Amino acid sequence: MHRFAHAARRGSCLAAAAVLLGCGGRTAHVLDLPPRPPDAPGWSALASEIRALDPASREERIYAEIARGNIPGWLRRLHPVQVEADVEGRHHRATFWVTPDYLAVGGDDDFLRVPLSPGTAQRLADLVGGSLLTPLMVDAVWSAAEVRLEPTPIPPSPEMTTVPVFEEHDRMVTALRSLREEPPGALVAGHKKDVVLAAG
Repeated sequence: MHRFAHAARRGSCLAAAAVLLGCGGRTAHVLDLPPRPPDAPGWSALASEIRALDPASREERIYAEIARGNIPGWLRRLHPVQVEADVEGRHHRATFWVTPDYLAVGGDDDFLRVPLSPGTAQRLADLVGGSLLTPLMVDAVWSAAEVRLEPTPIPPSPEMTTVPVFEEHDRMVTALRSLREEPPGALVAGHKKDVVLAAG
């Protein structure tokens, strides 16, 4: 699954963990997407459109919806995560800002945490001037998370990349999340596998 990050350090670009994170004219505190259109479908309606599509066509449709702002409102507000490291004898401290949960498509009350290929996820990260996470950043998000959930793995099968399995797993995650009192938009971790940027 994919989570986006922006870097922040007194308004300047910051290289962290060998990744140049998004900055420039965009704010580091809100995901840079258009407002959700009034006619944007919730996940239930969108799923009925894309269920029979091949994976590439399905991802293009999801990309288009996210690019036009069809995401839950609580996903837009980014959370600060701090990292520290000693590099060549110097101590460095940096802050990056992450989406509170994994990427989702749809409205506040009708959405899906949507799995995407690394290529499509990177296109969306580029679109918002951000980055996918590195292993170091994933560990830092776990440490900073307000809500830590147990993994809910689904056994491997040919159906793992189909919409019904996406929906079933999301129902499992939502059931776990509903047991916690923290509101939507709290920083959550542990419930999905992270697809990360890594060397080699």
